[in-house]
Amino acid sequence: IARRVEDLQRISGAVEVYHKRHQRVPSSLEELSNEPGLSAVPRDPVTGQPYAYRTFNANSYELCGTFEREIVDGRAADFWSHGVGRQCFMLEAKESK
Repeated sequence: IARRVEDLQRISGAVEVYHKRHQRVPSSLEELSNEPGLSAVPRDPVTGQPYAYRTFNANSYELCGTFEREIVDGRAADFWSHGVGRQCFMLEAKESK
């Protein structure tokens, strides 16, 4: 479902906003959802469960989703291409100048 990739992209965008404000990524998606001005953090459209998220340091984090089918699509900016099953994407928040 392309919706999951869109959800992960939205979460990633919200993490970028959070990082700009606090010079670190949020410690959890719950912390992100409590941030004023950011929309609610989406959940998996089929299971209703939150997407997996974990941090590595102030700038690096991982987002994971479970996919029913493979997506290899240039429009999805190859970074978001994925196979079937649980897939994780390593991301790095951009340093604000």
